[in-house]
Amino acid sequence: MVVLEEYCVLFIEVPRTGSEAIRQELMNNYGGVSQGSKHSIHIPVKYRDFKVFYGQSNPVDRAFSKYKKYSVRSAKYFLHEGKWWPVKYAAWLYNMLPFLAIRLFNMRFENYVMLFMFLPFVDPSNFISVNETVGVIRKESLNDDFKKVINKCGIRVQRDIPVVNKTESKSVRSLVYDEDSIIINWAFGIELQRLGYGPNRLKGMVLFLNRIAYRISSVYKGTIWKLTRG
Repeated sequence: MVVLEEYCVLFIEVPRTGSEAIRQELMNNYGGVSQGSKHSIHIPVKYRDFKVFYGQSNPVDRAFSKYKKYSVRSAKYFLHEGKWWPVKYAAWLYNMLPFLAIRLFNMRFENYVMLFMFLPFVDPSNFISVNETVGVIRKESLNDDFKKVINKCGIRVQRDIPVVNKTESKSVRSLVYDEDSIIINWAFGIELQRLGYGPNRLKGMVLFLNRIAYRISSVYKGTIWKLTRG
């Protein structure tokens, strides 16, 4: 997380939401200082009254971003998660299953989702323990949202953010997966609807079972997130 003490502002870095670009901008041009582990969601007591904001992106794009990392990154890259060595290596072993499946069998994205995301995706913002946020910055409109949030915090905007990692365009994404797919909607439908990225296309008994699986996933992934990210 990044703290702007002068303005009583706290930025929580949710991965794969353009957080690195925001982090660098706050530290280089607004006097921001890094506190705790990079993607920590635990807000220290002394910052509980600060204005809080964080990033957000399309849940399917987040998963596709990680899928691409499995395709191009080395195995050592996935050793960065966690504060303690037992947790680091447990997280690394967990990541090695999809890493090897994608590398050895050239696995397609939908097959990756079906095998490794059978528990529905839960957005990390669910685990941020804050009563109120001053705003949310969507990766798809990162620069405009950043300006709005900074202005709400009473800070003068210095410049546009030089964004390097841009979300895939919808036309490119549609070549990779079908948005009407039951597999995609089972994994992401609830969060797509909750975050305003599109409707959940599941219906009837499948939707009922999906909601149960989502609740289980929230408990499980919330625990994992706190152990690996803090």
